[in-house]
Amino acid sequence: MMIESLLDDAPIIVPGTSRTSVTREEALEGSPEQKQHYFLDVKIEVDGFTQASKFVDALLDRGKRRLKPGGLWVIGEGGVGKSFILDDIYKRYPHLDTSIARITPLICLSFRSRPSASDLLCTMLFQLGQDSGLMKNKSNDDLEDSLIESLKSCGTLGIMFDEAHHLWLNSSGRIKDRVGGPIGDLLKRMYDRTNIAYIFSGTPGLINTVFVDKQVRTRWAGVITLKEFELDARFYGLLNALDSAIPLPKESGLGQRRKLAESIYASTLGNFRLIKDLLGEAVFLAAKDNSPKLEVHHLAEAHFRLFCDRENPFV
Repeated sequence: MMIESLLDDAPIIVPGTSRTSVTREEALEGSPEQKQHYFLDVKIEVDGFTQASKFVDALLDRGKRRLKPGGLWVIGEGGVGKSFILDDIYKRYPHLDTSIARITPLICLSFRSRPSASDLLCTMLFQLGQDSGLMKNKSNDDLEDSLIESLKSCGTLGIMFDEAHHLWLNSSGRIKDRVGGPIGDLLKRMYDRTNIAYIFSGTPGLINTVFVDKQVRTRWAGVITLKEFELDARFYGLLNALDSAIPLPKESGLGQRRKLAESIYASTLGNFRLIKDLLGEAVFLAAKDNSPKLEVHHLAEAHFRLFCDRENPFV
């Protein structure tokens, strides 16, 4: 069954704890740089984030009991939170090196262009601690067999493919039931031989193209779609959540002051990454000024530092 979550229906939840070891109380006493770092790293739990986390937890748990546990596609344009979700999942399942083995619950791959099958196999083997020298002159079949054994010995439960549109959409000569070409065939074959869940992250065109292949659609059926925020109650709720996460003594009423909220939206157009970047830079500037909270002039300067020639809505 396909699972679809549209962020425009999702309520905002109070921020969770930072994914760093630093607490908000510690960040309050830190330098401007530490305050900014804390804010940029803090976890904001919107429904898309929470649903992805719960769905992946279920996938990985299912992989402990059976072959072919399923998969998830996290879909959205740049800056809507895809990599943020994958990063959080990766940090919740850290690898562990012992005296006798490397335990690697998750492998995380990111693509700038379409890799060859051998590059893909070698990269995964390297993440599992294999000596790159031992991979030389091996055939792809041998590399694939080595990878299957290494996944088992390292206790790997999932593979995350960030920027997966490069993995699938650059295939030439695709046909309807074989959209990924040799790379797609490799991924399907590996999946069928293991208990490994697949998590793909990519742009909206990925689903429209890849899901014409029934073999893909039935293997990895979960879909979560992330979107930019609209200027509505959800956006005000997001600003309130972010305001409470800022490591300054006083809140700034980001979601309570309509004109200020509208200016933040005009600056960022509802893009989650840009919202975090804008407010993070403003936190740094406010902390340098020893200000107890964000002021409009901090946001104006932060906007200029990020966008330079774009009209400044805070002026």
